[in-house]
Amino acid sequence: MRSVRRTPREFVFRCRVWCLALAVTALSGCQDDPFTLDSNVPTFDVDAFEAGVVERMGDQPVGWAYVINQGGNLARSGAFGNARSAADGQVAMTVNKPINMASITKLLTAIAVMQLLEARNLDVDDEIDPWLPPGWDRGPGVDELTFRDLMSHRSGLNSVNSDFTNTLCYDCLRGVIEEGVTQSTDYTYRNANFALFRIVIPMMWAGLPGAPSVVVPSESTTNAVYMDYMDEHVFDAIGVTTASLEPEDRSTATFYYAVGDEAAGNNGTAYGDWTAIAGGGGYYMSTVDLARILAFYEHSTSLVSEDDRAAMKSCLCGFDSRFVSMEPWGDYFHKNGSISNGAGQGVLTEAVVFPNDVEIAVATNTQGLVFTNGDSFRQMLYRAYNSAWTQD
Repeated sequence: MRSVRRTPREFVFRCRVWCLALAVTALSGCQDDPFTLDSNVPTFDVDAFEAGVVERMGDQPVGWAYVINQGGNLARSGAFGNARSAADGQVAMTVNKPINMASITKLLTAIAVMQLLEARNLDVDDEIDPWLPPGWDRGPGVDELTFRDLMSHRSGLNSVNSDFTNTLCYDCLRGVIEEGVTQSTDYTYRNANFALFRIVIPMMWAGLPGAPSVVVPSESTTNAVYMDYMDEHVFDAIGVTTASLEPEDRSTATFYYAVGDEAAGNNGTAYGDWTAIAGGGGYYMSTVDLARILAFYEHSTSLVSEDDRAAMKSCLCGFDSRFVSMEPWGDYFHKNGSISNGAGQGVLTEAVVFPNDVEIAVATNTQGLVFTNGDSFRQMLYRAYNSAWTQD
């Protein structure tokens, strides 16, 4: 059963404030009373956007939450259902409840990479080779791999997107680098591309002001320093308090389901500690904290400079591919997250930067959602946004 909608405590992103001034000038020879003319300019209705998202999601998920930003501030938010069903000790879903954001972690990692590129006076077309551990053997083509190649999934490195423990660990990634560029360098989505930054970020940070004094590359040190960097320069810098690679205590943590599990009384599944395999996935955080990151990313230079933000969008570094046919109002930039197990249980997340100073963060602990028109989760959000434009 859908729970009562919850609204977070008063929360202000403080990115920028828009001011509008309207001056009415009387025309010579006309009456003194001011008048207005309809402009026929399309306008965006945030209430219609919110209603469209809620209607399209329906009552399929066990639990879900959303936050909409407008002009750099939290504009609308809500949560429905449960983070844990009755079968797992019912816990209501709220916008403050941490959930595994899955591959949205890639966008967060990309922000950190852009910060370090700027600190090192480098750009996305520089090579990653100097920032790999010196003891790693480089396979063919690795010396030519760029930051852009990894962040846009065009590396040609050989890896798969399953069995995270045996593909994304420190030694697993070392093996990927030793094998080298053996696959097509056309766009091919690979978690390993971003997991590698769990090793590269500590190497880039070393020697910069505030960095750990000594970083000897190893599984334990790179994992720890990656988390330290993310905490200090991405999360703490803008007041994000819920981000962690470790879930909440199992007795209260969000569980993950398939559509129909709650009605059937089925238990959900839990996710564990992602410290050893993170970079491309694994950060837990609340939906409202994800929305905070989007607001500061898009409306300030607290996380990345304007030039770096433009570069990320130009190369889709940290973002997924675009749906040009569904983007009539300008360029839409999105990152999704998805994890599922053999029983079809899992998480779905979306972070979208729309034109007109609007962003949305959505997270649901349920896989198997079906939308009209055969839409994906992303397409459904696009359709809700496009439908929220009106012309008088």
